[in-house]
Amino acid sequence: MKNRLIYALVCPVTNEPHYVGKSTQGMIRPASHLSTSHNEKIREWVNDLKLFGTSPEIRVIEYVPEEIDINGRERYWISKY
Repeated sequence: MKNRLIYALVCPVTNEPHYVGKSTQGMIRPASHLSTSHNEKIREWVNDLKLFGTSPEIRVIEYVPEEIDINGRERYWISKY
């Protein structure tokens, strides 16, 4: 269960979630955004933060059991934030 999670990339300045995503690989997927994100907006945001000597905080929002639809949980958290 620890490998299936919903996470947020949180702004270190505002403490607000900037991106919500899902992972079935534990923290590997969230951590990949800090070096090379598939999402251009996230990549630009992370690079901008690096210019100021900081980076997003990775925050686990929810661990998702196998029997629960992880896509549905991701949609729920995206709509919440």
